[in-house]
Amino acid sequence: MKLYYSPFTSAFRPRWVLEETGQAHELVRLSLSAAELKNPDYLAIHPHGQVPALVDGDLVLIESAAICMYLAERDPQGLLLPPSDLAARGRYYQWIFYAMESLAPVVHPVYLRWFLAAPADRPHVATEADHAAFARLLAPILAALGQHSFLLGERITTADIVLGGVLQWADAAGLLRDQPAARAYHDRLRARPAYQRAYT
Repeated sequence: MKLYYSPFTSAFRPRWVLEETGQAHELVRLSLSAAELKNPDYLAIHPHGQVPALVDGDLVLIESAAICMYLAERDPQGLLLPPSDLAARGRYYQWIFYAMESLAPVVHPVYLRWFLAAPADRPHVATEADHAAFARLLAPILAALGQHSFLLGERITTADIVLGGVLQWADAAGLLRDQPAARAYHDRLRARPAYQRAYT
């Protein structure tokens, strides 16, 4: 099994899943240069020349959240899967899609501005409108967390990893500045050894 990745991209999420579950894999690190991402050999794996991409035998997957969910299902220990009841599984799906379809479209453009900005300008890339939009979308997540450590209770699942990858971008771009509850949740995720191993 091979994971094609570049640091500081959405490929962090499946890397984190692999570190949490301990599944055997090979990492193939790519730069963000066109020479590597648009190389015909890599385009045969990922038609858009992006990361991540997972190759597991004859199976090729190219969406980070889908890769994370697949890897969680593939793990024989099921360490990152939700409880087996239907309601818990529904909440698990909901937060994965919420992270990718509602929160990420607000966070990712701000993160890109931060990523491309000169170091002196990075603390100022997030506008007040960005902060307001982020706070509005964060509210249901904070309500779901309540007094729990993770989205579905006291055990981490893939939903936390997918959301945590988006919050990593938010933190870098300064969007967690005025969000102490979200920062505390992200700090819990960031303290995990698997997170730290994946963040390279």
